[in-house]
Amino acid sequence: MDIGLIPKQYSEYVTKSTSKKLTIIISEEYAQHALQITRWQLKLLGIWPLSLKSSLFERILTNLIIMICSLLLMFIIVPGCLFTYVKVQDLNVRIKLTGALSFCVMAIIKYCSLLSRRQDINNCVNHLINDWKKITSINNRMIMIKCAEFGRWGSIICAIFMYSGGIFYAVILPCVSPTVQNDQNVTIKPLAYPSYYIWFEPQENVTYVIIFLLHCCCAIVMHSVTSTACSVAVVFAMHACGQLKIVTSPLNNFINKTSTSYQQLDEILPSIIRHHTSTLGYYIFKCK
Repeated sequence: MDIGLIPKQYSEYVTKSTSKKLTIIISEEYAQHALQITRWQLKLLGIWPLSLKSSLFERILTNLIIMICSLLLMFIIVPGCLFTYVKVQDLNVRIKLTGALSFCVMAIIKYCSLLSRRQDINNCVNHLINDWKKITSINNRMIMIKCAEFGRWGSIICAIFMYSGGIFYAVILPCVSPTVQNDQNVTIKPLAYPSYYIWFEPQENVTYVIIFLLHCCCAIVMHSVTSTACSVAVVFAMHACGQLKIVTSPLNNFINKTSTSYQQLDEILPSIIRHHTSTLGYYIFKCK
């Protein structure tokens, strides 16, 4: 184990017998740092994979979060469809509302897709952590850190764009939009998602506030789904890039060397082939 993998602040306390254990611990910290944003978003939607050590409370909480998210998505799509295709009679208005409604439908499809691939996400997370534990050189660690930081910042940028857009549309826009009066001289206050509720009137003061807050929660869930899908994709894709760079790095060193013995070649190529096969095999068959 390369002692250079140990940060400087720990190196003076480390012996050869403990360097391997400490390196594994530090590698796990790097892996958790790379997954931090994705983990927060997946936990918000109840999709973060549970381990065998998870407590009963964690399992109940996860199922409760999934149920709440599903109900919030249904709270948008069902009244929205009733308003668009039952209440509204103008074809042009229906077409405009269908565009906004399609975003809600896609959010439901993406959420169901993420839920159905929880085991695949769990496999990818475990493989990512194991890859960090297998680091054997400073150069490989630096490659993985650069790719992990790129994936982390990609997740942050996606989250900023999605949540800022969601806050503006669901919170700010209804507040600054003017109210209108219908033929019965009733003031109609705007909502982020036009809806038709059969059993109650959404324009009553208390009811309007409750629906407005529920619409804000629905917006958080829908934009979290899209942001999470992008985050999962960019984090795992950049980790795969890092693994492939680790494969190509010794090949580039081998090409640049002027003199390399056949014995060195026999030592380098098998490890490169194993790493390459492991990387391709995993991301083709387990992260597909």
